Amino acid sequence: MDIDHERTAISEILFRFTGDSLILQERITFTVDFELPPCHLKKFMEFLVVDTYSTYHGVLGKPVLQKFVGDSIHHLAIKFLTLGGVAKIRGNQIEAKSCYMNALHKVANCEETSRSNDGQNRADGYRS
Repeated sequence: MDIDHERTAISEILFRFTGDSLILQERITFTVDFELPPCHLKKFMEFLVVDTYSTYHGVLGKPVLQKFVGDSIHHLAIKFLTLGGVAKIRGNQIEAKSCYMNALHKVANCEETSRSNDGQNRADGYRS
């Protein structure tokens, strides 16, 4: 897949809501398309890359929503102006919660497997 993007290596710290921290690896800027025919809007967005287990592939935060102008958390909707008119993308709270819970279980299983593999002995007698 050929994606037009710009990558910049960085070494900064990101503090999570839980109080722990992550080291940011890079900043990547590429185009994000919101499309609901006949409406279409394309903007360059900046994402921060971290090396961690996550239930998300990417997070569209307040800066992104401000760039597209128009979010409604209560209604799980985003409205934005395009050349074809006003486009509206709606979410589904039940599906979102179900996907999130499934992803959390998968992450927990990955972390548990990783921890159990950390203590296993290798065939040559050394710990892995």
